[in-house]
Amino acid sequence: MTNGPKTIWLLTDGKAGDLAQCQGVAAYFPQSTVEERTVKPTGITTLPIPGIRVPIRDKPTTPGSPIAPPFPDLVIATGRRVLPYLHSLQKASPQTKSVFLKNPRRMGGHVADLIWAPTHDRMSKRGWKVIETDTSPHRFTPDALAQGARSAVQRFQIANPPVISIFLGGDSKAVRWTDEAINRFCLCLSSLPKDSTVLVTPSRRTPEKLLAASKRALAEYNAWFWDETGNNPYLEMMAIADQIIVTGDSHNMVSEALASGAGVHVFRPPDLKPKLHQFLDTMTHRGTIQDFSKGFSAFRTKPIDATPEIAAAVQALFD
Repeated sequence: MTNGPKTIWLLTDGKAGDLAQCQGVAAYFPQSTVEERTVKPTGITTLPIPGIRVPIRDKPTTPGSPIAPPFPDLVIATGRRVLPYLHSLQKASPQTKSVFLKNPRRMGGHVADLIWAPTHDRMSKRGWKVIETDTSPHRFTPDALAQGARSAVQRFQIANPPVISIFLGGDSKAVRWTDEAINRFCLCLSSLPKDSTVLVTPSRRTPEKLLAASKRALAEYNAWFWDETGNNPYLEMMAIADQIIVTGDSHNMVSEALASGAGVHVFRPPDLKPKLHQFLDTMTHRGTIQDFSKGFSAFRTKPIDATPEIAAAVQALFD
């Protein structure tokens, strides 16, 4: 993109999923210099309350502060814990354009020049300057997927196509993988075609009992499990997959899978938030995902990727 920002800050509190969303948007500004700025709020600063100020040590005027100058042309921020820092940066550098990813909730729509939120948050009804999309931004550009496919050929040396990639989520504030849910998921795994190659990677949240049960369920398959040594094969597995199975506890993981163009099968663990159910219901109704709990049936779909649309809205701030 031309006439865009020359410098970009990615402002997060270090959560990998939050940083990945910011990186995904920034990737569409290849001419920009990108810096990752991580804040570590403590005490009352961690509370999402309007008017909270950052500690003196973190003020823009304090040397070594995570928001010290020189200030960027654009800041992409996410996570409610960073909102006091974003506000402080805006006061110190009014010319910096600001984008906030996800719902700022009680902090209101004035937090940034542009807000992105998933459609199921229904933020546009509030009259805020917001762009809504069904799926979330991510780093898996077409170029990244092409590179991942080349790397996967060397890493996995697939002998038995088709390839089924499985991405395991895990417990969260709302979701707990019970023994009953694990048994149901593993029963679904038994519906996979035996002549396929199965690649499995856990996430940081994956309970050990879910991973162990998955290994037992796939014992008679040509299955490969990432043992957490070397680089995470997430991108390679995404790029080479003919079919993807993903647990529905992560909006990010489902969004990333949909960008691959592979058939996406989602298993819903118990206690999903209603908003996640709404998102998955919408995608199922459109035929872009299938409910894995109802069995496995291979299919293909066109890639669904909202990141270019979000990046175009950001570019519009500079046009």
